[in-house]
Amino acid sequence: INRFAVLVDRSTHVSFARATVLGNSDGVGTGMRIINSRYVTVRDSLFDGNVDGITLLTSPDSLLVRNRFINGQSDGMKIVDSQRIIASGNSCSGFVPLPLAHPDCIQFWSVVGKPLQSDIYVLNNSVIGAQQGFASFDPHTLSGTRFTFAGNYAAVTYVHAISCLGCTDSRFEDNVMSSLPNSPHRANFFAPTGLGNSFSNNNIFDLRGMTGPVEQILPSRIWSSLVPSIAGLVGSQHDDREWRAQALLDLELELDSQSGGGTSPTPEPATWVMLGVGFLFIGRSLRRRQALPVVLA
Repeated sequence: INRFAVLVDRSTHVSFARATVLGNSDGVGTGMRIINSRYVTVRDSLFDGNVDGITLLTSPDSLLVRNRFINGQSDGMKIVDSQRIIASGNSCSGFVPLPLAHPDCIQFWSVVGKPLQSDIYVLNNSVIGAQQGFASFDPHTLSGTRFTFAGNYAAVTYVHAISCLGCTDSRFEDNVMSSLPNSPHRANFFAPTGLGNSFSNNNIFDLRGMTGPVEQILPSRIWSSLVPSIAGLVGSQHDDREWRAQALLDLELELDSQSGGGTSPTPEPATWVMLGVGFLFIGRSLRRRQALPVVLA
């Protein structure tokens, strides 16, 4: 029997913020199941000990940001049959996979006979440990179209670091992927060339067999300053719709403090293009600064 700590069905403009959802680590149960809904926000929450953290089914225009998934047994998030999604600044660590499982931090798939998943932004997420990274590879249909994978970090023991098999008109940039030293597999980056896809500054490392403290030998990550075209338009209207990773928010506060200004409210959607220019400079600043340490949670 499937069990869910939280079930959202046929709802709109729902927000969960700073929640803690605890599982029993007993191989049964999903932290949160969202189905047939729209404009849902799940942010700044902790999912601990669930088989799957969040399952989002047929729920477009949703925002999944800055959530932590720890001590899980399968996937951090499943995003299925949904369009216009931002999944940003989420992290997965400390997973203990079920037998025969191939757990992903974030997994996507389209459904046969329904529109392809599209306009999905996968930004500045991280996974460290016994999992796969960020994958869309349903064998029965094309994965989706207009996916953007940018600034993601995957240090894993399974094969798929980032995969978007069959994806079209998609974008891959500033992603860092690595096999962990104890990994039995080489982590790989799978995405089709052509079909309107573009690639820029993706880095992949094989650390198998290396010795020493893991936090010292892992590669540094790259933070993406990319602004989604749907920023400010998805997620619940009852929340602030802030989509950026915590590191970018912290940097903004630091720069604001140095300039002596006050913190401004969340911009309206019409201002995102102007802010995008500013984020490009922030991104360059991030890359010039000493890389933030990788934290093993």
